[in-house]
Amino acid sequence: MLDFHLNPNLALFLDIIGVLILVVGMYLFMSYVKLGQLKTRVRTDATRLAIKLDKRYALLTDLLACIRENGVEEKNAVSAVVKARAQASRSKNALDHIGLEGNFTYSLLRLLTILKKKYPELNEDMWYVDIMAKFRYLNGSINEEGRAYNVMTRSYNDLVKAFPSKIVAKWMKYKNAPVYLSFEEARLMLTGKDPIPEKELRKQEYEIQNKINARERAERKAKRAEWKAANQAEKDKKKRDKEHEKEVYEIMKQREADLEQEEQARIAEREAQRKEKDIARRQKYEDEKSK
Repeated sequence: MLDFHLNPNLALFLDIIGVLILVVGMYLFMSYVKLGQLKTRVRTDATRLAIKLDKRYALLTDLLACIRENGVEEKNAVSAVVKARAQASRSKNALDHIGLEGNFTYSLLRLLTILKKKYPELNEDMWYVDIMAKFRYLNGSINEEGRAYNVMTRSYNDLVKAFPSKIVAKWMKYKNAPVYLSFEEARLMLTGKDPIPEKELRKQEYEIQNKINARERAERKAKRAEWKAANQAEKDKKKRDKEHEKEVYEIMKQREADLEQEEQARIAEREAQRKEKDIARRQKYEDEKSK
């Protein structure tokens, strides 16, 4: 037989290589799972955000009709925002929608800035005031939703760009997802000021995400409490119904017993009457016989 022995140094080297392959393999698998989870979450958040963006498009239609009625002619600004809306609304999916939304946000903010500076008399139009109030409320809601979306998107994009997870991303054909452009960032772009540092943006986005998570936890807790209360109410109702059925059963049972007792009493009374008649007939017979 052949007696084959590896060199100890070579064996150690092969062991190290094996451990490295195992570690890299496990990391790639974990990256695959994490990428899939983040991709799903990003798409879900993008779809939810796109629904709110569509509401802003509808509100823009009211704004354009209002300023046209007031004789406002800002063809360039209006044309830019209408074109940006058309491009974004024709997007194939929610992620493409958000990717094109930055141009619309910038164009809309530019139009609103022009209206505020050049047409202060619009504030006397209640229709315009109402539209602006709706824009402020909707933009606040969209900004919050967009910042929460960015938290997942940045985490996903970091994983797509990092090594060795980018190998998995390339194999899965995963690409960077577009980041939502907030009104605050668009305003800085419009005024030519320095953009918000990414570190600060991430901090703000995580604060908003934590706020949303806390609100969702509170809503889930409230729903659980509501469900428990409804469940307990249902149990109490069933208990009351059961007790009521028991009471009705006892009443019916007692009623049947009373009826049976009354029937027995009538039978006994009829039997007594029959015996009295028999006795009377026998007595009459005896009397007639004795005569």
